[in-house]
Amino acid sequence: MVPPTLSRRAVLTAATAAGIAAATSACDRLTGSGAAAVPPAQPDPLEPLLAAELGLVAGYEAAIARFPGLAGKLGPIRDEHRKHAQAIRATLDPRRQTAAPGDAKPAAAAGASAEAATAALAAEERAAAGRAAQACVTAGPERAALLASISASEAVHAVVLG
Repeated sequence: MVPPTLSRRAVLTAATAAGIAAATSACDRLTGSGAAAVPPAQPDPLEPLLAAELGLVAGYEAAIARFPGLAGKLGPIRDEHRKHAQAIRATLDPRRQTAAPGDAKPAAAAGASAEAATAALAAEERAAAGRAAQACVTAGPERAALLASISASEAVHAVVLG
């Protein structure tokens, strides 16, 4: 039971922070023996999500290179995608060869205008959020927590971009 002195917003904020902390600690736990759960001969279902995250990073970099005035808005989101990619990579079997940053294809074209580039990135964010949410359905509990956190982050990115 929640004490009457706590607001609903405070409880939701604390619950969100606890969920993010749990997802982050799940990533840390998986870097040990849990990461070897996927046999090297089988493709890991998270590899396409890693490639997509790296593609988003490349898309943001392309947009920032073409429209430097967007760096303040797009740079922090790009950095979040780098963190997503690191967290996904940490869950993969280290014996497997996975996508490298240089292998990434930009997820969205830089666009003819800053507005077009931002709109294309927002569409990619919505698609990425859907892919991560769908991957939660078949993922184990620890991976599902990570994927849910990534999906929520990408949904927020889409809102921020408009």
